[in-house]
Amino acid sequence: MLSDTCPCDGADRVYEGMGGRLEVLELTPGVDLLQSMRSVGYSFETAVADLVDNSITAGATRVEVQVDVVEGKWVAISDDGQGMTPGEATEALRLAGTARTTAESTESLGRFGLGLKTASLSQGRRLDVVTCREGVLTGLAWDIDRVAEEARWVVEVLDDDAMAALPQVSPLVSGKDGTTVVWSKLDYLIGKAANVSDHLSRKIETLRFHLGLVFHRFLEGKGALQLILNGRRIEPIDPFLTSHLQTQRTPEQSITIQDSQVLLQGYTLPHARNLPIDVSARADMGNGLKENQGFYIYRNRRLIFRGGWFGLRGKDELTKQARVRVDITDALDYLWQVDIRKARSEPPAEFREKVRPLMDRLVVRSENLHSRRARSVNPTIHDHYWNKIRTRDGIRFEVNPQHPVVRELSERLDGKGRALFSDLLDDLAACFPYYDTYVAAAKNELPEDAGLTLSEVRGRLVKLRDSGFSRGEVAEFVDNVEPFKNFAKLNTVMEEVWADA
Repeated sequence: MLSDTCPCDGADRVYEGMGGRLEVLELTPGVDLLQSMRSVGYSFETAVADLVDNSITAGATRVEVQVDVVEGKWVAISDDGQGMTPGEATEALRLAGTARTTAESTESLGRFGLGLKTASLSQGRRLDVVTCREGVLTGLAWDIDRVAEEARWVVEVLDDDAMAALPQVSPLVSGKDGTTVVWSKLDYLIGKAANVSDHLSRKIETLRFHLGLVFHRFLEGKGALQLILNGRRIEPIDPFLTSHLQTQRTPEQSITIQDSQVLLQGYTLPHARNLPIDVSARADMGNGLKENQGFYIYRNRRLIFRGGWFGLRGKDELTKQARVRVDITDALDYLWQVDIRKARSEPPAEFREKVRPLMDRLVVRSENLHSRRARSVNPTIHDHYWNKIRTRDGIRFEVNPQHPVVRELSERLDGKGRALFSDLLDDLAACFPYYDTYVAAAKNELPEDAGLTLSEVRGRLVKLRDSGFSRGEVAEFVDNVEPFKNFAKLNTVMEEVWADA
């Protein structure tokens, strides 16, 4: 409890509480808070995405991001949305001035009322905002250096000349509705880069992928948002490859969390070797498949989280093609722990409980994709070259001694030759390259199907013929054994080989 003689400034109210007389202090944040806010954790791409959110919420049909890659002096994000009145612009620059305080769904992509400020100042020390609404032009700016110098929360009001000098503001100056945000004094974005142009060029490529992925549902279809980065339109990057003919999908599932509907749909991507080269080269494909499996959380159609199973299962090779789309609304922000950057989300326990029974339906197809690609081992049919042996210590592989070619070769050898051949098979099993095979599979470096070419099949059959096998003997086993069983027109080739004898 504060004493009657408390020297604290701002003690302007007194009221009676259970503990006696209480005084209320107004503790105004120090101006250093503006500097501290820069360390929220934004990357360049998440910061830009946060401003694109604002543009979409403002009804923009075109958003243009321009980065000065020559000198690195500024980044500008402009849109053709409804713009802001002078009062709205002032509130937009006030800390938490546009925060939502209810749990009702609004279809807005904003939440805390901090994104414009924290995202912008995470990259540079100055933020200029120029906006036009129904012909009324407004320009305001936060400058960390000026705030620190005056030790006051001062926002600059820009005059016409100051606004006209900023990049990407010409449409606004001419009276068109919209908003342009300009970042400058880019200390955090540039850092100590020796070559600013190269540094920003790499940043732009990362940004292009990020925006194409995060906003892909806004960039698709009729009336899609136009998102332009340094003069080039950003194409949508669909993480589910929904247009690919070999993509599998489960029926859409619906669960209810706190009276709000959450929609889930599972996707199994095609095997990496069935993808176009440009798709395989994407960061979330190819070598990135295993890391990017899991849930993809969308808040009002905007991607806020990707990759990971929230502890419901682990990331493994059999499920690396599995991705599950989860649609939530902003009404569940308080439960999903959506952070300021909208780059992280943690689901509530209720989500895990309700999704756990659905996991097999959502993921099993990915496991089946790999199971079908693996050879089915049937101990009653000796059609394969390798046996999979389960031991107390795990799985090992050995050459199948009952394969017709292996068995026939063994029987044609004399005693010493047969013993040496048996040792060779044991050595092949003992030296099977498990680790190298695992690494190659994880990197998608293994061939789709080894198979045999026409000339190789013909050569194998000629060797069998010249070794004394009759066409009838060979026909008894080659249709169902490796490596012949998957070869088309095998019987035709056999006829030709034995006809040439």
